[in-house]
Amino acid sequence: MPAPPLRSRCFDVIVVGGGIGGAGLAAVLAQAGMDVALIERTREYKDRAHGEALAPWGVAEARRLGLLDIILERAGAHWLPIWASYDGGEAKHSEIERVDPHGESILSFHHPEAQTALWGLARAAGVSLFRPAQLTEATPTAGGYSARIECQKVQARLLVGADGRASPLRRALGRRTAADPPTHTISGLLLARTRLNHACVITKRVPHGRLLLFPIGSSHVRAYYMADHSQLQSLRGPRANEQILAVCCQELDRGWFSAATFAGPAATFPNACRWVPHPHSDRLVLIGDAAGAGDPSIGQGLAVTMRDVSELSRRLIGSTDWARASADYARTRLRYFQTQRMLARCTWQFDAPGPKGDRLRLREGRGANRGARRELMRRIRLDPALVVPSRKSRQLILYG
Repeated sequence: MPAPPLRSRCFDVIVVGGGIGGAGLAAVLAQAGMDVALIERTREYKDRAHGEALAPWGVAEARRLGLLDIILERAGAHWLPIWASYDGGEAKHSEIERVDPHGESILSFHHPEAQTALWGLARAAGVSLFRPAQLTEATPTAGGYSARIECQKVQARLLVGADGRASPLRRALGRRTAADPPTHTISGLLLARTRLNHACVITKRVPHGRLLLFPIGSSHVRAYYMADHSQLQSLRGPRANEQILAVCCQELDRGWFSAATFAGPAATFPNACRWVPHPHSDRLVLIGDAAGAGDPSIGQGLAVTMRDVSELSRRLIGSTDWARASADYARTRLRYFQTQRMLARCTWQFDAPGPKGDRLRLREGRGANRGARRELMRRIRLDPALVVPSRKSRQLILYG
């Protein structure tokens, strides 16, 4: 006898990708009373060189969404209240919450633990979870999408792609990506048994770029090395771990790393931004890296993802016209993403080795428009969607 036909399950929203953005969005929508499905292709989350620090404006978004407490409670998160800069001469320490317009600090956590915590929150909110699983045969219909989750037929008013940089749903959307040419590489290395102050983000300009160290919990540190292309060969070879640690020892206090061990292999990738100018249709919308991955050198990726969750969920919950809600989200998303893109490009111009970078560093803090530059940076920290990326704002950041 032929197998009985599969019963089609109907959802309001199907979220593809159970990372921080996807699981967070699914939980928020389910808490608002929507019938949500969440699909994650992996059986368990694995450590990668990304996303351990949530910038203050992202912390403010997570707090508004009701996601902050679960990260603090279940992801081993801790605050990084001090920014320590070792650029020339004595170290300069600043209290982040005192200069942040939200009054927040940087929050550090282990990425897989945060993903697991938000997956649990989605489960508690009543989200239908599918894992490990993939969405297949997605077909647009008059009322949304008809698709399959493995062998099960499903329908939804809206599909949300939170499935990362290589998003299959981006291809289904049929949108082309835009990209900047890479200006440098960024390498991430997880270290254990360091002797750093675990309340500090540590940064230093070095001969080939910049070091940036984020403590994770009480025992680990992620060291990021932003370097020009001359260092690429040594950072992609079998001795990449030793190369990054050697730069840390040479440029910072060697005693901090005297007992350090490698907690995983180094990962090196280009810095270039890649984004979808129109990450939506009437029935499908992209968030997080699927919609656009910024330059990780400035550490704003998680904050952008939290803002994506905030912008899209607020519009969906408050509207019956989801096509318009998706379009409004996409327009706003492009504004704050492009502001971060501008900031990243300006930051590397300061850090890049060579005469041009040297001239910018000499002028930094001594321009005629320092007050206007401070106000522009305050507005970016408050809400990057308020700032219009332009030649004028870029010139003010570089030469103010």
